[in-house]
Amino acid sequence: MNLLDTAKQAGSFNKLTAAVEAAGLSDTLKGDGPFTVFAPTDASDVTFSKEDGAVHVDRANVIKADVEASNGIIHDIDEVILSK
Repeated sequence: MNLLDTAKQAGSFNKLTAAVEAAGLSDTLKGDGPFTVFAPTDASDVTFSKEDGAVHVDRANVIKADVEASNGIIHDIDEVILSK
């Protein structure tokens, strides 16, 4: 099975699969790859905030946003985000 079908079958990645489908990336994750996906389960909540012009993802600071790549965008953060 491909990545998307495997995530759907697992039953604990509903937020991920909904986001992939909403972004129109279903065909990409069903494609040849190879891909590596770091997938949060439905129990992992992430909080985004903006204070004094700085953007935060949980406790991590966004150091540089919108680094473009040929197949996506990278947002550079200053620490690893761990599930709670």
